[in-house]
Amino acid sequence: MKGWGLSDETILTSATLVSVAGAGYTFLVTVVERSYYMVFWAREKIKNQLEEARREAAAEGAARRDQAWHSWYKRLQAAQREGRIFDEPPPAAEDSGEDT
Repeated sequence: MKGWGLSDETILTSATLVSVAGAGYTFLVTVVERSYYMVFWAREKIKNQLEEARREAAAEGAARRDQAWHSWYKRLQAAQREGRIFDEPPPAAEDSGEDT
């Protein structure tokens, strides 16, 4: 381009740099976008795992409380049948999930 005072080599080099910069920008945007989706996916997966662990822990706690109360009640009934004094307190309120 003689009107601008640029040689063909300068124009070709500039065009190459613009193409490389455009490709680099596209690559960078793609990496950032994919990273966002990976983080979002991992966050949701961890959230779901925590919710499942909480449900399992609650179920296990309820089963332990039920077992403690059932065992205590069986001992109470046995003592009543045998005419013994049963002064064992029921399972603790903090173990049963009740407020005191």
